Amino acid sequence: MSLLITLGLVVFSATRAGAFDPFSLKKLKETKECSRCDLTRTNLAGLDLEHADLRMAVLFNAAMNGINLKSANLKGAVLHGVDLRAANLLEANLTGTDLRQANLADANLSGANLTGVILYKADLTDADLTGATLKYAVLDGAIFCRTIRPSGQKDNTGCR
Repeated sequence: MSLLITLGLVVFSATRAGAFDPFSLKKLKETKECSRCDLTRTNLAGLDLEHADLRMAVLFNAAMNGINLKSANLKGAVLHGVDLRAANLLEANLTGTDLRQANLADANLSGANLTGVILYKADLTDADLTGATLKYAVLDGAIFCRTIRPSGQKDNTGCR
């Protein structure tokens, strides 16, 4: 219950935020730390943010395709509508993260903690979830096509 309340507060604050803070982007690039910052609609495509701290960050509609977030902490972050195609999220902490309508095609989510994550209408085509934790995850409307499930089995249920 407290996870849902926290997510609600994060989503509420995300809808109030309109644009990213340039200082936050500079800080993230220099230190790989930007918890609770606003990076709405920011272009982070291709950046190396391995081990970054993005807890509770707002990345609404950000471009993050090809980003390296290996072992990053994104706990409680808002990634609604984010482009994470071909992103490396190996062993990332995505606990309680809002990934509604995110594009995770070809993303590596192996060993990621996806406990309580919201993947409503997210595209997981060709994504690798081997060994990921999906406990309490919201998967309604998520697209699974050639997706490797945590068990290692391929899921083609959403292929058109």
